[in-house]
Amino acid sequence: MENELEKPRSSAPPPPDLSPPDLSPPDLSPPSTPAMPPPPDLVSLSKPAPPMPDLPPAPPPVAPPVVGAAKSAPLKMDSQEGDDDPKPGTDATFEARAVAAIIDSFVAAGIYLVLALMWRPLGTLALLGYFLTRDALPFLEGQSIGKKIMKLRAVTLEGKSLTANWQASMVRNLSLVIPFFALVEAYILYSRQGREGALQRLGDEWAKTRVVIASEPSAI
Repeated sequence: MENELEKPRSSAPPPPDLSPPDLSPPDLSPPSTPAMPPPPDLVSLSKPAPPMPDLPPAPPPVAPPVVGAAKSAPLKMDSQEGDDDPKPGTDATFEARAVAAIIDSFVAAGIYLVLALMWRPLGTLALLGYFLTRDALPFLEGQSIGKKIMKLRAVTLEGKSLTANWQASMVRNLSLVIPFFALVEAYILYSRQGREGALQRLGDEWAKTRVVIASEPSAI
């Protein structure tokens, strides 16, 4: 009877939880910041730096060399150079004579152009007259304009000036008024450099003259 009166147990699921939801506000607190490292030890930074190692002492200053002997060498060299400078009365070089001849050519051309404007034969006569008598002109002291600029002088073999010596001046310059013969004279004068005796071209041999340095050499 007891078993029959015992009620059967139900196998149905329990009823759902009908409790009200949690309506509390969310946590808005700021996130936690990471921990900062501790500041450096200021005491250790204030400690003095370790001392620098000892450096070797500087070498003693070197005494300047004695320059008394060195100064005498340039003085000797200067004296030697002064001995090599051409002296008045010595033969003029080919280069100096060539420059003087070129200057005289420009002077003669200028005289011709000025006088040829008035009368051409007068210009031709003046050109020839200057070339033939240029070494005997008294107002130039026996020097042509080119030789005066280059500080040269045409003299006799005895060293006498050609001032007013018209014959010697015309004989020595006669070859230069022949067309193209001046080139022959220049070649002969160039080829005779370094030979013994006076440096002469054909005109100098005919007139027995030579060209020497009148004073200090020109700077040209």
